[in-house]
Amino acid sequence: MDMQFLSFRVGEQQYAIDITAVQEIRRSDHVTAIAGSPPSILGVIELRGRVLPIVDLRAKFGLETGSTTRGAIVVLNETGGSKFGIAVDAVDSVLRLPHESIQGIPQFENGSVEERMFSGVVPNGSDLTLLIDVPALTAA
Repeated sequence: MDMQFLSFRVGEQQYAIDITAVQEIRRSDHVTAIAGSPPSILGVIELRGRVLPIVDLRAKFGLETGSTTRGAIVVLNETGGSKFGIAVDAVDSVLRLPHESIQGIPQFENGSVEERMFSGVVPNGSDLTLLIDVPALTAA
């Protein structure tokens, strides 16, 4: 049975999340920075009367953050009691993937926070698409 994922880019890397976790995709609205927030929190936006934190995937994944602008904000469904968005550089497409095409993330001796945020990897032409484990984004 095929699974569907929303694919997007952060830097040069393609990532994807389970489509059922996505509520909506918005253009990069004004994000209000919050003094003293962790580096992985870009700030907050107002969405239909509710203030939502926006996770900066560039900072979360240890990528350069200063020189690029986010192309979109993906608002995620409520996960573990909280609703939030993620800032991405560009939304690509919806991928239909057979379950058997998803491979596990290689385990490294020291294991990093980043590794725990991924649920799998899928070969995609000459590239690899990393599948993000949405609940792990807020736990890590």
